[in-house]
Amino acid sequence: MLPGTNGMAIAALVVSIFGGPGLGSILGLAFGITALDHIKRQPQKGRGLALAAVIISSITAVIAAVILIPVIIEDVKNEAAGADSVQPAALKAGDCIRTLDESSAIYDLPVVPCTQPHEAEVYHVFTLPDGDYPGQAAVEQAGDAQCDAAFESYNTEANADLGISYLYPRSQDWSRDKGITCIAISTDGTRTTSMTG
Repeated sequence: MLPGTNGMAIAALVVSIFGGPGLGSILGLAFGITALDHIKRQPQKGRGLALAAVIISSITAVIAAVILIPVIIEDVKNEAAGADSVQPAALKAGDCIRTLDESSAIYDLPVVPCTQPHEAEVYHVFTLPDGDYPGQAAVEQAGDAQCDAAFESYNTEANADLGISYLYPRSQDWSRDKGITCIAISTDGTRTTSMTG
């Protein structure tokens, strides 16, 4: 008759399920492999639990790697390019941005000297009036109008490859950020010159 269930196998399954990617994956694998080794040397129940923990931990480790590796690579590239991480509210006209994240919420951007390859450049910054949040439609309308108008002086043949976009505050940011940042984006590769300077 086999002794009771191996405690390490139970711990491995719990950690692999509730620990999540990262530390949970590492501990789940370590506990699961250790439990399998113990069960092999001293027969106990729990081999299935330990195997399940190893499989779950392996899957979450792969998921974590798929998510984290591109982020790490981008950080290394930014550091190698001498980029400073700048929050959107601190951007100013003339700042050149190495790469522009396409996510809906941007928390910082890699700002480089404009002689370094860059995809975008800040050309105008303005602040919306104080008061209650006017709503996303009104914020976007103000961004469209002012960014379009401000780009007119840069709308030259040399800048024919540039598109424009802007960063704007969301309702949850309104108490600390009322600024709109107008950005020119190269649609034809990177640049190594500034359009504003």
